[in-house]
Amino acid sequence: MAGSDHPSWGRVGVIAVVGFVIGVGWPRLVGAKLGPSVPVESAASARPEVAQPVLASSAAPPPAPAASTPPVSPPPPVASMPALTVNHGVLLSCRSEDGQTLKGVGACGGLAGFDAIAQPRLRKLSTCPAANASTNGKLSVVFSLDFTSHKVGADVGKSSTVSDPQGFATCVKGAFQGVSLGALDHQNPRYTIGYNVVFAPTAPAGTSTPSGPADGLPAAAVSPVTPAASAARTDEASVEVAWDVAIVRDSPRTGAVVARLPRGTKVHLGANQEGWYKIEYGSGSEGWVYRGAIGR
Repeated sequence: MAGSDHPSWGRVGVIAVVGFVIGVGWPRLVGAKLGPSVPVESAASARPEVAQPVLASSAAPPPAPAASTPPVSPPPPVASMPALTVNHGVLLSCRSEDGQTLKGVGACGGLAGFDAIAQPRLRKLSTCPAANASTNGKLSVVFSLDFTSHKVGADVGKSSTVSDPQGFATCVKGAFQGVSLGALDHQNPRYTIGYNVVFAPTAPAGTSTPSGPADGLPAAAVSPVTPAASAARTDEASVEVAWDVAIVRDSPRTGAVVARLPRGTKVHLGANQEGWYKIEYGSGSEGWVYRGAIGR
């Protein structure tokens, strides 16, 4: 019996064909893969790299400007103060205890010590709001001294030539408000004394030197006492002037004024009479001073 004619072989052939179709054709029809898939990363790495174009970098930004330092403003200019000169006081008049008005040093007997009160305050007028670098001229200041109440009155005289006398008057009155006369040597209850303050814009600032007569009195030319002269006077009392200025007269109380001695001047004492001492000073000069002026 031939093998091809056997019914079972025919069935086997049909089954084989069907199996082949199912095993091989069907997966291809539905898109199924018959082997393991290649990993994505491997596939990607297997592809040759494509050179990426290099993009031209944009120009680097310019450096930020350094923080500018704000300009330093120059300090405001310091207002220049005018130079001024303050003279010594001139005694204009006085009023006696009986109400009589007397004129000048000869009749009033002089007044020592007020310069030390007035001059320092008058020099400060360079800082008065009425003063400036161009201030020029004379300021006349008149003082009324009342020893009964120990008060000082001050005002600006009509002979002033500065541009703003009333502005200076305000400063003068303020500077002497409440000033006391203290224990100045005096013979009359009231005095009127004048001062001149001279402003000079071209002079170096800050200069102010007294000039002119001192209360209308001559200044004493005091020579230092030599050791030999001092040794020759060991039997006499030696003291120093205690007041800012001591008036020296040629006789007690009402004598003519012969000199003015500044504080600290050494004098040698002689006789005393009614509170006045005869003194010797300088190189043999003599006169009389009130006891308070030498601390007695």
